[in-house]
Amino acid sequence: MSSNSNPPKNDDPENKSKPNTKKWIWGMIALIVVIIICVVVYIVTETNIVTESNIVTEYDTSNIPFQYQLRLKSLFAINSQYSYVISSLSDHEFTQESNLTARDVNHDNFTTNSNATEQIELGLLISRPLRFLTPAFYEVLEDRYLQNGTMYRVITATASYTIPLYTGWDPPITIQFVTSNQTTYDDLISCEYQFTWMIGSVNRKCKNESEFRAVSYVSGSSWLGFTFSSLDDKKVYADITVPYFSIWNYYLKRSVYIDHNAPFPTLIPALYTAYYNYIVGHNSTSTDESTDTESTDTESTDTESTDAESADNS
Repeated sequence: MSSNSNPPKNDDPENKSKPNTKKWIWGMIALIVVIIICVVVYIVTETNIVTESNIVTEYDTSNIPFQYQLRLKSLFAINSQYSYVISSLSDHEFTQESNLTARDVNHDNFTTNSNATEQIELGLLISRPLRFLTPAFYEVLEDRYLQNGTMYRVITATASYTIPLYTGWDPPITIQFVTSNQTTYDDLISCEYQFTWMIGSVNRKCKNESEFRAVSYVSGSSWLGFTFSSLDDKKVYADITVPYFSIWNYYLKRSVYIDHNAPFPTLIPALYTAYYNYIVGHNSTSTDESTDTESTDTESTDTESTDAESADNS
């Protein structure tokens, strides 16, 4: 007796859903890869960490004027460390020959100019957050414009934590400027500088000095603006305005005005702002993480206490 036995049809819904599940998994993997690629491209292009235009090997002395505009280079930061752009102000005349001012007018020792001109990029504060031996490293790149219209960049200063490992709200930061054969002991760039955050001061140590000493007190904040004053609080050496708030201003532009008699180079207020924002952002992140950890530990302790009480009652 022969019988025709056909294999049963597999109508199990679970078996039908397996190919769809595999497609969904591969689709999610592809999406994650695309997102990672986009993030890497954004970091490279926007933060200027590894780009050909950012590889600068020439050195020169700083040439930043006594007033300029400071803004974020991008809205993206690694470990709360942003890069910044230094530009001429719209009412500050710029000349390619000197990279400085053309007709400066001294009003209360501050440089001003009445002619409205196009803003010119003067330099960059480039963050190097991936340099582990020199944490919180900043490299100052200044633009040099030639008569033929071309531009090249030079390194004029570097700054970082004084020691690689440091915790707390007051990490020592040392700033060193590039000097040349023409630099004398009287030049401000021949000295080293440090910031003291708890007190809010700019410290300086020159060639003939054995230790740092305060030369200016700093008051204010990133959102309220900074004022650099003399130690007796009778003179104002520099002012940094509050960020300009507008719909199109995403990069927190602010103006910097420096007295010609200030006891520090013109880059110091910009670097102070950059490190202030970095330290506040970095410590805020650390505080949030610590708070989350403490909350988790507290919840765990409460759970253990509840379990212990339940065990005792039973």
